[in-house]
Amino acid sequence: MTRFDYPGAVEYIHSIRRFDHEPTLDRMTELLRRLGNPEKKYKIVHVAGTNGKGSTCAMTASILRNAGYRTGLYISPYLVEFNERIQPDCRPCDKDLLADAAGEVFDAAGDLPVTQFEFITATGLVCFARTGCEFVVLETGIGGRFDATSAVSAPEICALTSISLDHTKLLGSTITAIALEKCGIFRPGSDVVVCPGQSEEAMAVIQRECLRVAAELVAPPYAMYSCSEPSLKGEKLSYRGLQIHIPLIGKHQVQNALTAIEIAFALKKRGFSITNRDIIAGIYKSEFQGRFEILSNHPLFIIDGAHNPDGARVLSEAITTVLSGRKLIAILGVTSDKDTASVVAQIAPHCHTVIATSANNPRALAPEVTATLAAPYCDNVEVAFDCDAALTRAWELAGAEDVILACGSLFIAGEIKGIFLRSTK
Repeated sequence: MTRFDYPGAVEYIHSIRRFDHEPTLDRMTELLRRLGNPEKKYKIVHVAGTNGKGSTCAMTASILRNAGYRTGLYISPYLVEFNERIQPDCRPCDKDLLADAAGEVFDAAGDLPVTQFEFITATGLVCFARTGCEFVVLETGIGGRFDATSAVSAPEICALTSISLDHTKLLGSTITAIALEKCGIFRPGSDVVVCPGQSEEAMAVIQRECLRVAAELVAPPYAMYSCSEPSLKGEKLSYRGLQIHIPLIGKHQVQNALTAIEIAFALKKRGFSITNRDIIAGIYKSEFQGRFEILSNHPLFIIDGAHNPDGARVLSEAITTVLSGRKLIAILGVTSDKDTASVVAQIAPHCHTVIATSANNPRALAPEVTATLAAPYCDNVEVAFDCDAALTRAWELAGAEDVILACGSLFIAGEIKGIFLRSTK
């Protein structure tokens, strides 16, 4: 058997090609067969969507864990350390276990030309089986229909978070086309839970696809809930007779929490033991990195991985709601393969100063270009050619009552958090 150490496993994974020109589930299905179908050893909640997948998955997994189920969480991408993607017991995977599982997948793959995401997904599914998980909350990658995660057996629940325009070169240029791709996770025998507030175009596709696979559709209406104004402590939600504190910040997290709650109720209806107390405690204890995550308080230091127009919109709303009147210094770095002009246009107007920078990633947009995009919206725009320099400059500019916000992509959020954590050791 091939044996990797953890650094070697991660290095090998990053060397694998990312995409295939002809999307198919055939390779992943065969790879899982060769591995003995580890995904059949636990129940699955499968989550797709454009934005909100990670937060919804984290809240759902926390509810299941509080209900006493040994729960795995599979998310992408990671923020600081690769093993964050695969989380038995909702904690980053043991590095030796991950490396050993990667060796098993390498041997099973053999002559199969698997993609990077297929390899990572198979490694995660093996890790969850080895650690005795009873439930796995599985986040899709980019799409749904041909996503590697869709090779698993019929999930108990298929869930869709907010659907908007992103990855249009791969998924299509309309909401209808993207929704059809996301609905590709639906399976006969599964229940489908959809977040509230979907567009009419998306809902038309969702309803049609549910009928096609004979899946029951749950779509919680906004009218059934009430909540407090968002604050830096989260907000309080009243829904289905439950009083719930959501610790994740931003009005959009209410939408994600409602989806997680309905997933829990759908599982309860299917016979799983989940109490109202489990739901309340699970939401309250949920954590998710890189989404309006507070790293320090004086100055207030926040990272956010919003990387597409809809993500930037909800970040803009959160800034307006919970940071109103405070001097904001943004470390802003975006990627070249997104609608970067729209992302910058929604963030820069809130800022006293924008420090344009770039992550150490081939997809990063040059900081000079980001600065040019930000200049029409902010009077003080500077350029820092790496994240270390950008963070140093932000600390120089920020007073104790000011706000530093690192945003524009998950790469920026992760790299800045890594630098911050190393500096505080």
